[in-house]
Amino acid sequence: MMEASQSDSASPRRTDTDQRAPGLVMFRRFMLLAIAFLLMATLVGVSFVILQGRQLEEREYSNLESIARLKTEQIENWLQERTGDAATLHASKGLVPIIQRFIKDRANTESRNFLLDRLDVMRESFSYSSILLLDRAGHLLLSSGTDTDMPAAAHAIYLSAMDQDRVLSTDLYLDEQGNVQMHWIVPIVPEDQPQQVPVAAVVLRVDPKTFLYPLISTWPTRSASGEVSLVRRDGDFVVALSDLRHVKDAALKYKRPLHTPSLPAAIAVQSDHPGTMRSVDYRGVDVLSGYRPVKGTDWRLVVRIDRAEVLAPMWQAFRWIAAIMLAAVLAAMFAFWKLLHQQRALQALEIDTEKLKVNAQIQSLGDNLPNGFVYRYQRMPDGKSSFSYISNGVEKLLGLQPAQVMADASVLFANIAPESMQAYAKAEVRSAQDLSAYSGVLLYNLPRAHKLWLHVSSVPMFSHQGFVS
Repeated sequence: MMEASQSDSASPRRTDTDQRAPGLVMFRRFMLLAIAFLLMATLVGVSFVILQGRQLEEREYSNLESIARLKTEQIENWLQERTGDAATLHASKGLVPIIQRFIKDRANTESRNFLLDRLDVMRESFSYSSILLLDRAGHLLLSSGTDTDMPAAAHAIYLSAMDQDRVLSTDLYLDEQGNVQMHWIVPIVPEDQPQQVPVAAVVLRVDPKTFLYPLISTWPTRSASGEVSLVRRDGDFVVALSDLRHVKDAALKYKRPLHTPSLPAAIAVQSDHPGTMRSVDYRGVDVLSGYRPVKGTDWRLVVRIDRAEVLAPMWQAFRWIAAIMLAAVLAAMFAFWKLLHQQRALQALEIDTEKLKVNAQIQSLGDNLPNGFVYRYQRMPDGKSSFSYISNGVEKLLGLQPAQVMADASVLFANIAPESMQAYAKAEVRSAQDLSAYSGVLLYNLPRAHKLWLHVSSVPMFSHQGFVS
C-alpha cells in the first residue's frame, strides 16, 4: 500500500485577517490621531473665536468711544459758533442805531439796503437758511433768505427772549411744513433807552440738513454699517432728532418707547454719562453701540455698528485656518493611504514570495517521494472537480502525466475500482460539506491486471472563491 497526501500550495496558510492586521492597526492608529487632531482643531477654533472676538469687540468699543467724543465735540462747537454769532450780533453797537432809524422810517432806503447787505453777508458766511428782522410784536421788518414766516412753535421763545433781553435758542422742531428748524433769537436794545427794552430782534434760522445732519451722519472711518444718530427724551418715548439710515424722514417723527429692551437710544437718554454696550438697534440687529451726552442740551449722540461687520475679519481668518487645516488633514490621509497601499503591496509580495518558496519545497518533496505523490484537489459549487496541482510521483505510481491529470481529473478516477470509487465519492461529499479530514485506502486497477492499493489522506479547506480544496 502506498500513501498519497493532499495539501495546499503553501505551508500553514495566512488568513486575510492576518494579512491585513498590520494595515488595520495602522489605520486605527491613524483614525485615533485624526480624531485627536479634529478635537484639538475644534478646541483651537473655539478658543480663537472667543479670544479674537473679544479683542475685536474691545477694540471697536474704544473706536466707538472716540467717534462719539469726536461727534459730540463737533456738535458742541457748532452750537457754540451759532451762539457766538448771536452774542456778537447782540453786542454790536453799530447796528442798533441803523435798526432804530429803519424802524422809525421804513421808507429810508439807505438804512434798508445797509441792513439787507449785512443780513445777506451773515447768512451766506455762516450758512444760515434765513435771517429775519422782526419788531417787538414779532412782525416781519426785513428778511434774507426764502423762509420769511415765524413759526408758531418758535413764537413763545421769541417773546421770552424779548422779555428777558437775552439771546435764546429753540430746540430742533418741525415747522408747519414738516421741515426741521432751529432758531437763535437776538434782541436789539437801543442805547438811549434807560429801561433797556428791546425794540426789535434778529432771528437766525438754521436748516439742520445743510450742515448739522451731514456732520452727524458722516462716519469717520470706512464702514458698511456704522451709523450716528442724535436723540432726546420726549416723555415716555425716545425721539430721533436726526435722520436714520434705514428709516426715511425719521427726524422728529420716529419714536420708540423708553422701555424698549436693549435699545441704545433708550438707554442713552436715561444716562448723563457716556457708555458703550452690546445691544439690539431699531432694526432688530445685533450691534455694538456707544452714546454720549451733548453739553448744554438734552441731546444724546448714539453711535453703532453691526456686530457682524466687527467680527467679519475674524470669521474670514477662521475660514482660512479651517481650510488650511482641512487641506492638511486631507493631505495626511492621502499620504497615509499611499503608505498603507504600498505596505499592503509589499506584504502581498512577501506572501507571494513565501508561497513560491513553499510551493517549490512541496513540489521538490512531492517529486522525490519514492512511493507517493502530493496533490491539490478542488471541488466547485456546481459539482465539477479538478486537480490544480499534482506531483510527478503520480507518473511513477499510476503511469499518468501530471499535466494530463490536471487537464482532466477523470483519467485518474477512471483507474479506481468501482467499489472504492463509490465509497470515495460518498466520503468526498461528506468531507466537503463538513470540512472534515478524509483518510482511506483506494484500490486502483492498473493496466496488465496490476492492482495497487493507495492510502489517501486530505484536509479540505474552504476558499473565498466558493470552492473547496
